[in-house]
Amino acid sequence: MAMSRRWLALLVGVGVIATAATACSGPSRSVGTASTDRLVIGQIGPGLGRLAWMGRPQEVGARLAVQDINSEGGVLGKPVVLNAVHDATAGRATATGNELLRANVDAVIGAPTGGSNSFDEQMANSHVVQCLPSRSWPYATVSTGSTIFTTAPPDSASAPAIVSELLTKKAKTAVIAAPNTAQGRKAAKAVVARLRGNGVQTATVTYDPSATSFGSVANQVLAAKSEDVVELPGAEGPALTGALIDAGVAPAAIVGGPGMLTPSLQQTVHTAKPSSLDNLYVAGPAGDAAFDARVGLATGNDLLDAAQSYDCAIIIALAAEEAKSADPGTFASHIRDVTTGANRCSTFALCAALLRQGKSVAYAGHAGPLRLNARNEPTSAREILGYFDNGYLAQAQYRDYPISGSS
Repeated sequence: MAMSRRWLALLVGVGVIATAATACSGPSRSVGTASTDRLVIGQIGPGLGRLAWMGRPQEVGARLAVQDINSEGGVLGKPVVLNAVHDATAGRATATGNELLRANVDAVIGAPTGGSNSFDEQMANSHVVQCLPSRSWPYATVSTGSTIFTTAPPDSASAPAIVSELLTKKAKTAVIAAPNTAQGRKAAKAVVARLRGNGVQTATVTYDPSATSFGSVANQVLAAKSEDVVELPGAEGPALTGALIDAGVAPAAIVGGPGMLTPSLQQTVHTAKPSSLDNLYVAGPAGDAAFDARVGLATGNDLLDAAQSYDCAIIIALAAEEAKSADPGTFASHIRDVTTGANRCSTFALCAALLRQGKSVAYAGHAGPLRLNARNEPTSAREILGYFDNGYLAQAQYRDYPISGSS
């Protein structure tokens, strides 16, 4: 199909968005008790190692949401507090969790890079609602009541956008390179099924995502002798892309998944000139074009998971509004409700007004109409398909896709 190629401008004004409300003064509550006077949201995301580039959009998304909520009078008539903390290694995850609990958080957006499982358990045991805006961390089935939810689609949700580009290129053969993880294998399976359904022959190469080099993976990809390459990496995306290009794979033959959706890919693969990634396509979860432009002002146009982080905060705030309580023990059971009600609305202001009239709402925000399922996972994904052109990440299309199955 024909695609328009409207520029997604690389915005260079990198600014810092101030938190809309500062933390309350006074003594902290005991760990595990709830703040009922105002809603306090914690935020933590990737800031270490190979995941660091994903962290800034998540933080900006959360801050923008709190800013927008408070500009409309806050939750239950009081300003929302955002308490953002630094990322933590596995050894620091529990201490960082205690820091958030001492700050009286009722909900947390994200998880630390290290020790996410222990952190998730810590939040659940303290009855703190947690929202994951990314599938960078393992997402466990809700088993501790409705204390955890996600606005992030699985990596397999990018399959329709990836395959649409390959079909536009009239690909006949493709090799899929995916990490040997549950998510990686599922994403590869989704791409293979769609390609084979359209008569494209496929081969799959799986690899260890924690490897220190990916030359051997590149050699396996070349050995498949396919016209096109699909990369479905996580944080190792830039390293894998560099290895493929060094081995002789043309950038125009590559279509990548969410682990490559960053303008900094050009710098991180250490290519010689801006045009050396021309026509390399990438797909991943994003927001609508206007929101992504707003995020880009603060992130240098890194967009991944910003809309999902924003929608985490809005859903938490709307759940508190519907429950008429900032106590997570009360509003946790309203998380799914505010995405599946009778009246669709796209902003906190519109949704909150409907809730105050006693109407149910289906919040459809910047990440799309999520409509959380019984596992508190989205049933729809908003995906962006972009491409590199002379060092810039340009936009080809935004589309909402239904998500089949679960995480």
